[in-house]
Amino acid sequence: LFNTLSFIYSHARKTAPEAAEAIMTLSEIMRYAIQADDESNFTSIMLEIEQVENLIKLHQIKAEHKFVILFKYNPKELADIQIIPLVLVTLVENMFKHGDLVLEHLPAIISINLTQQVLIIETQNLINMNANPTSHHIGLDNIKKRLQIVYGQKAFLKTSKGKNNYFNVMLSIDLN
Repeated sequence: LFNTLSFIYSHARKTAPEAAEAIMTLSEIMRYAIQADDESNFTSIMLEIEQVENLIKLHQIKAEHKFVILFKYNPKELADIQIIPLVLVTLVENMFKHGDLVLEHLPAIISINLTQQVLIIETQNLINMNANPTSHHIGLDNIKKRLQIVYGQKAFLKTSKGKNNYFNVMLSIDLN
């Protein structure tokens, strides 16, 4: 599969550079997802952030770079942090699936902070009122179950609908 994607990338590079970039980015995300599939492994949060940046890049290409997303984190602060894989990626996928991310004055926000060995991941996005309202919350429920299995009471995931029709997610993991 990856050899085929590489072949397609090479041929698309000259005639459709943006499509070629999307192919290579998708390949990187797929490789990460396959490697992260083993639930017993932890991953560097910086690798997870890299995949989120790839995911944002893909969605920006698809939306002709119309999304307004602020991604805040301090790489030095997070350099040694290990978490279970695909948590941050799933939270950001949820933003793209259910969010209205095109209003410049109401940007989507992803922030990651570490305070006294407590990792706080927060996402905020305007709810897309035109999106398909049927959501089974499978992604968020899956995250909650995985967090409970691995971290027990040291992890907490809270969702809420705030002012300006914003959907807020706050994930806290005590790394002590």
